[in-house]
Amino acid sequence: MNRPVQGFFNPYQENPATFRRLAITIQAIVLIGALLITFFVSNLPIILGLAAVVAVTIFLSLRGETRPGQIFTPLAIAFVSMIFMLEGSGTHDTGLLGLLGSVMVAGLLLGTQGLILFGVLAVAILLGMGITEVTGLFVPPTPAITTPEELVIGPLIFGAIIVALNTLINRLRQIVTDARASETSRIVANEELLQLKNSLETRINERTVELEHRASQMEAVASVARSITAVQELEELLPSICQVVSEQFGFYHTGIFLLDERSEYAVLQAANSKGGQEMLKRGHRLRVGATGIVGTVAGQGKSRVVLDVGADS
Repeated sequence: MNRPVQGFFNPYQENPATFRRLAITIQAIVLIGALLITFFVSNLPIILGLAAVVAVTIFLSLRGETRPGQIFTPLAIAFVSMIFMLEGSGTHDTGLLGLLGSVMVAGLLLGTQGLILFGVLAVAILLGMGITEVTGLFVPPTPAITTPEELVIGPLIFGAIIVALNTLINRLRQIVTDARASETSRIVANEELLQLKNSLETRINERTVELEHRASQMEAVASVARSITAVQELEELLPSICQVVSEQFGFYHTGIFLLDERSEYAVLQAANSKGGQEMLKRGHRLRVGATGIVGTVAGQGKSRVVLDVGADS
């Protein structure tokens, strides 16, 4: 389970899985280092205890809880470095590099705030140990002369290194942020292009279907026209038109009405359906301008399209 740690505890909260891998890697390196230095220090129980705690934090990180390791790992490095300095030559000991390492690790695991916090802690340790050496309160086992000037120069150099590290980390983080923003922009652009492509394909398909439908209609009209020109007798022409229109346009019923001599009634003259044939036998007719859609059209002389004859009485 990857649980993102918010705020101060996770400078990479937008990508918790990557951050967890980074934290576990750093903790594993610190654990290996703590086990190796047990051959060089006299405070063996303390170092082994620190190693055990680091191992526990690694276990917690593997389960998704990185917060203890984020805080304890740089603390362990600073503590071990201080032990080296106390057992060696104090502020002149190479263990001083460990303090710098703790600041770097804090910057990686805790972000800018962690870098500043552990930077202040490292400078305080360096300054405090230097003061005790100058005043004689502490004499390193491996004597080295600490001058008053070193109390100023050492912390200043250390502070400058911390500032440089902070600038470097922030710059690297900005580069990563810009790269992710660029990647996001490319993804959005690709999605927009894909949507445009799909939209164009849809429009093309719709237009193609529409053109095919119109072509089919034109073919149907041409077929009706050929039927009209091929048949001369009205008794044969009208049923032929009904049949062709029904077949070409897919209508289950097609009927043709003609006005009687007085233009009072529209009389059914041809039909293709079984029901239409029955109406022909009965001499079906409709009063012009009074009855239904046929009577209305015959009376007004205008075409009319009704999708639901039941609703449009």
